[in-house]
Amino acid sequence: MLGTGQAQKIWPQIETALKQRGISYELQISSYPGHTTRIAYQFARFKRTNQVLLIVGGDGTLNQAINGVQSAGKHDIPIAYLPCGSGNDFARGIGLNSDPLQALEQILASYRPRQYRFGCLSRCSQERDWLFRQQCRYWF
Repeated sequence: MLGTGQAQKIWPQIETALKQRGISYELQISSYPGHTTRIAYQFARFKRTNQVLLIVGGDGTLNQAINGVQSAGKHDIPIAYLPCGSGNDFARGIGLNSDPLQALEQILASYRPRQYRFGCLSRCSQERDWLFRQQCRYWF
């Protein structure tokens, strides 16, 4: 799944890397706010064996994808993330390279997926919940 902006600029290089490794994929491009959530939901509902949801975008695109998968009631969907946003806070927090092509190398070299715990924030003033991963460090 491809976000907008920087993700679309780097996609041709990512596509080349995937093709060189013989990795098949189906490209979905997010085209409006909330579209990533909808695409991820559909992916989670109809996922076949050995499929991974690859997110190419920023923290917001990743957040929408995670919310889409969770709203489908699926908790075992593998999600890979190539950071292409302006902040890339999530990538930095988990030690993922901020360069999308280097991050792809890290992902392809990993032996097994990492699991992360997410929290859920509900606000009375809004109709939806927000999933998040707490990232904090303590300095003494």
